[in-house]
Amino acid sequence: MTPDDDQDRGLAEDEALLIAGLPAELITRMDDALLAQSTHRFQKVARIVGQVMQFFSDGPSEIPDIYYAQRIAKLVNAGLLESQGNLGRMRFSEVRLPGPDLSASELEDLIAQRQYGYLGQLYEDGQGVPRDYVEALKWYRLAADQGDIWAQLAVGRFYEKGAASARTMKKPASGSALLPAVPLIKSPSHPVGMKSSQS
Repeated sequence: MTPDDDQDRGLAEDEALLIAGLPAELITRMDDALLAQSTHRFQKVARIVGQVMQFFSDGPSEIPDIYYAQRIAKLVNAGLLESQGNLGRMRFSEVRLPGPDLSASELEDLIAQRQYGYLGQLYEDGQGVPRDYVEALKWYRLAADQGDIWAQLAVGRFYEKGAASARTMKKPASGSALLPAVPLIKSPSHPVGMKSSQS
């Protein structure tokens, strides 16, 4: 199945009639419930819709999931949510509450505190800063150099998913293949360059 196979359907005629008869105050409560389920981290639209449908008992139970997804798209258009992906496919799109941008002094404080892994996460997620995978990888590498295991895993995830490009790779001294410009993870029992007694 590809994402194109799962395009959201439109409202059926009877559903459209039901929606047309909803009072404005109920729609406002629906929007409030959708915003209440949203966080500052991206979540699938389908997840938020499912959570709201499960607990929202103010309106008729026949309100289809597609209408909740349409309300989310309107909240995005109003600037109350940020989105990524095609909002016409709720299972393949995500939304989050917009967060305040970090100031230059806040970024400098994080750098001074050597919060490199956190900076990597901020740039990877686009939280408070523009989403920038190259910048995220830079900060994750610095944190990995300090022994931050989560940053080391994040660097590995970047290479596994192909988010690291040829310009973030180093050419080795010998040979022509490109290798990742990341530190090796050193095992306390087998430091790099030492042979195991079993070899």
